[in-house]
Amino acid sequence: MYIEFGCFDDLIESSVRQKVFKAVDHHLVNGISIHQNILPYIISFLPATKNISCPIDWPFGISTTKVRNFISLNTIHQKVKTLDLVLSPHWLIDKEKKKFQLFISDLQSNIDICKQNNVDLRAMIDCRQLSM
Repeated sequence: MYIEFGCFDDLIESSVRQKVFKAVDHHLVNGISIHQNILPYIISFLPATKNISCPIDWPFGISTTKVRNFISLNTIHQKVKTLDLVLSPHWLIDKEKKKFQLFISDLQSNIDICKQNNVDLRAMIDCRQLSM
């Protein structure tokens, strides 16, 4: 079974580092997913044996494709092995064909970026929006 520790809402370096070390020290996780804004400060402390991933466009997944692509490339250059592309549930339930086509185009552009850089891409839906 694959178990991953995710820490997205905490952007305080020392706090994230402490949480990650605790999870790694107890051999509880196979992977670590942290926000790309905190990654540069703790990537050198993360074990190379763990899958390191970052959510792209967390929270909500509502940025433009250009912004999401830039974040993806920037994060890949920080040596992550997996990207978690945050998908807005509104893109998935919107009945407007044009918005759905934009969603598919956005997803495909990030798939292409990951293929070119030999990085895995996972889809992630931020469901907090559904209760708003």
